[in-house]
Amino acid sequence: MDPIQTMIVDALKKLGDDGWEPPIFFVAVAANGSMVYGRYDATDEGGLEATMLAEHIEDEALLLPINLMMSNAEGKAVRLSLQKADGPIVYH
Repeated sequence: MDPIQTMIVDALKKLGDDGWEPPIFFVAVAANGSMVYGRYDATDEGGLEATMLAEHIEDEALLLPINLMMSNAEGKAVRLSLQKADGPIVYH
């Protein structure tokens, strides 16, 4: 998995542990202006399925650092950041 995928998977696990339920919306914005926006919905098998709703990719990449915001239908939100590929995910 690339760093942004790892960051999203780790965040979804933590949010699930904190009681968040789908749909969960996310937007990731990279240092070079690339962005992705999407939604996670529950599957019949108990997992999550991503639907990409919008994206803009500069130079075919999301360059670090990346800021990620996730929000749910209850209005809760969390911001995360990834500064370098092998660095920690920081929850704000």
